[in-house]
Amino acid sequence: MSTNEYLTSALKSDPDFKEALLLQAELFTETGRETDAIKAFETVISSDSNFFVPAYALVGNLYLRLGDFSRSANYFSLYLNKLRPDNPQYERVVTLLFQAKKADSLMSNPSAIELEKPGNGVNTEADEYVNAISLDQQQLLITRKSKKMDSQLNADQQERFFVSESKNDHWSEPVAFIIPGAKGNQGALTFSADGKKMFFSGCNWEGGIGSCDLYMSQNKSGIWSEPASLGRRVNSALWESQPSLSSDGQTLFFSSNRKGGYGGSDIYKSILLDDGQWSAPINLGSEINTDGNEMSPFIHPDGKTLYFSSDGQLIRLGKSDIFLSRMDIAERWTVPVNVGYPVNTIDNELNIVIGTNAGEAFVSSDRDGDENGFDIYHFVLNSHVKPQAITYLKAKVIDDKTGLALQASYRLTELNTGAVFFDDKTTVDGMFMLPLLPHQKYGLQVEKEEYLLFSENYTLDADSASRPFEVVVRMKRITEGQKTVLRNVFYETGLAGIKDESKQELDALVDFLRLNKYVSIEISGHTDNTGNDSLNQHLSEKRAESVKSYLLDKGIEAGRIQTKGYGSSRPMMPNDTAEGRAANRRTEMEIIALQR
Repeated sequence: MSTNEYLTSALKSDPDFKEALLLQAELFTETGRETDAIKAFETVISSDSNFFVPAYALVGNLYLRLGDFSRSANYFSLYLNKLRPDNPQYERVVTLLFQAKKADSLMSNPSAIELEKPGNGVNTEADEYVNAISLDQQQLLITRKSKKMDSQLNADQQERFFVSESKNDHWSEPVAFIIPGAKGNQGALTFSADGKKMFFSGCNWEGGIGSCDLYMSQNKSGIWSEPASLGRRVNSALWESQPSLSSDGQTLFFSSNRKGGYGGSDIYKSILLDDGQWSAPINLGSEINTDGNEMSPFIHPDGKTLYFSSDGQLIRLGKSDIFLSRMDIAERWTVPVNVGYPVNTIDNELNIVIGTNAGEAFVSSDRDGDENGFDIYHFVLNSHVKPQAITYLKAKVIDDKTGLALQASYRLTELNTGAVFFDDKTTVDGMFMLPLLPHQKYGLQVEKEEYLLFSENYTLDADSASRPFEVVVRMKRITEGQKTVLRNVFYETGLAGIKDESKQELDALVDFLRLNKYVSIEISGHTDNTGNDSLNQHLSEKRAESVKSYLLDKGIEAGRIQTKGYGSSRPMMPNDTAEGRAANRRTEMEIIALQR
């Protein structure tokens, strides 16, 4: 007879055999039969509440494991009432009571609305882990890990990437995302905001440094390069995985179990250096990392809200939960907060990605049991666990006459600081997409040889996240008489002095003149009709001269630059609105001669 059979036989003879009930409860606990274990313990307690006082704590732990946090808290409270404060177990039970009450509060105050699972084959009998969502929220990147050998895959390729497209508010059946030159299992993919670079983990690759290393690939003219390891400065002899890149491309977050951390795996960051290399990893510290496992960091495009999974944080609903921490004004990470139910459950939640609109979240979880494994779940987050909503600029560059796509260079600058956020080329079909944060002022320049410089600016307010900027950039070929507005040249109010935030635009104009040495231009100043006509005329002339002086200081020949002030005589829009007057206060460049 088995041990349980002996105990069952003994209890049949004497249902009040407390020692047998306690042994049976211990056996049920060890074999995962929590409900049966609770029943046995509660029988002992109801028979004699003082026979085995630790039973209260054991039942509390079992209810904690089952996610019945209210009953768990009740049993821990009853146990404390039977302990003296100097008992060695007292403080530990106080902590467990705190955990149970906090977990019960999380369950009672849902933090999200659960939506239907993404359909059309996003989830399969394999394990699916969500990796990334594009800025426009039209592409969902996942890792799919086969649970059994696939005859169409090599033994070392059971884990690979797939992409699903959003079509008519539904996610399409994922198709394989192939990385040229990938040498085996790959997972945990993250893209740069402009989609030109990707970082991912390659495991057990030939020539690898550790069991899993971080690799990078770049998109050049529509083709992804072969993966390049981030090298020994970032990768260790152990495990590096689950990268997440900040929207400005300057910080790479990832998980590692390298030596020197706080627990099993910790979250680190690496900074992009001026020479294009990544810095040695920096541990995010004990505020984020515990003696357990912190994994799957996701830095939202707002640049200041970090999500991650942990099985070591104090307040958890299950084995591994999703937490968030925000960067404060001193660039320190705040105490992590549990994202709450129903995003988190009593099971494992391992990954989260959140779109630019800050509302929709995708989470990887095994909540449906071992048979289904890890699947992807869809939520709309409540405000207290949301990141800051951002928007994006999505542009296509075309020839103004033919409408054909052009591959061109673009630069996005934050005008108040002069920081260049992106300086790159469009795809071969003329596309680019960039994140834009609220309460910022951006300048955009687009350049291509034989075409006029294009410039635009975007001033974002609190409501900007609700309206993406989707534009067509029409590039005009260089011909005599063609004009372009230099929209990012700014002056002090009523004066001719050029503001510092104009530097990137004027430097782009310098580059244009150096690239097209056969071009002579006129710089013209324009005002609105507010105030005295004579003063406006004089101001427009002085402002044009200020721009010319800047170009001369940069080495552009004086003979190629003429200036003209037009005052308010050439309005672009009626002067009867603030918007119209702002448009009329401008600096223009006109092609006046071509000497090829």
